[in-house]
Amino acid sequence: MAMATEAGKVYTAVIGPNVKPGYVSNVSYKHENTLRTMLDALGIESYPGWSASVADMSDFFSLNAGSVVINSPPNGSTQGPSVLVHGGASELGAEIDHLEVWDTSNEKATKLGNVFSDTINQAFPVSGNGLHQLTVEDIGGPPGYKILHTEVTNYTESSTYGVFVNTPANNSTQATLFPFSAFAVEATAEESSSGIDHIEVWNGNTKLGDSPKGTSISQWYSLAPGKYTLTVQDVTAGASVSTRAMSVSRCRPAWECSSTRPPTIQRGPRPRCRSMLMPMNRAGRVHRWSITLKFGTTRME
Repeated sequence: MAMATEAGKVYTAVIGPNVKPGYVSNVSYKHENTLRTMLDALGIESYPGWSASVADMSDFFSLNAGSVVINSPPNGSTQGPSVLVHGGASELGAEIDHLEVWDTSNEKATKLGNVFSDTINQAFPVSGNGLHQLTVEDIGGPPGYKILHTEVTNYTESSTYGVFVNTPANNSTQATLFPFSAFAVEATAEESSSGIDHIEVWNGNTKLGDSPKGTSISQWYSLAPGKYTLTVQDVTAGASVSTRAMSVSRCRPAWECSSTRPPTIQRGPRPRCRSMLMPMNRAGRVHRWSITLKFGTTRME
């Protein structure tokens, strides 16, 4: 928060878990110092303009300030036997010697590996279907090699490779604007997690969108009322593709999906979603899976 108090001066409050409580700095800072501080906090080492030649505002922060961030695997996601771990750590007053990656399943903790850097982008093999907790720790320098900070994320391990869709649910009815979240895991060197270039979402022959380079997508889409089969595919650097299709329906007005008009549930066997391995060219393999959303009715199948 910033508020002008007098000519040439701006009141600045720094708020956060690593900020010294009640601290007042006697150092005269400018906007470029603020920019330098934000870039340092994000781990960005390229400083534009005057921020390259000024100090950051580190006196506002405690000496043990720091954090570990995990970008992948996403919390609550489904993973295959190989898990791509992507993240990093930053410390204000301590040296980072390395990062440690641990996996816990059935109350048993297993070290997946050490990464001698402050960033990590590496796939690790894991075993045991079911719920797992992945932990990344940044370890300080000698002689103590103490744990400085820790971050955890939970995921479900499955022996099935392919594309996993978290939302929307198969055969569900959606409002005008609906969220879409999916994640991809592949087995072979050509289709490993680290080799996936991006994920694409298609409605028939029309592409609704694609993710930035990576193994997950989280976007919002809008469709006219009707019934649709959406296709999700992960594309590797070698142009090989794994595909899952889902069926969705969209209500006409958004209120038809609200709790004020409960949908009529049609009883019957629950559809199963399967991955099927199909022969393809040398580029790779194809998996197919289907899910249905209805738009224009409140009946759910």
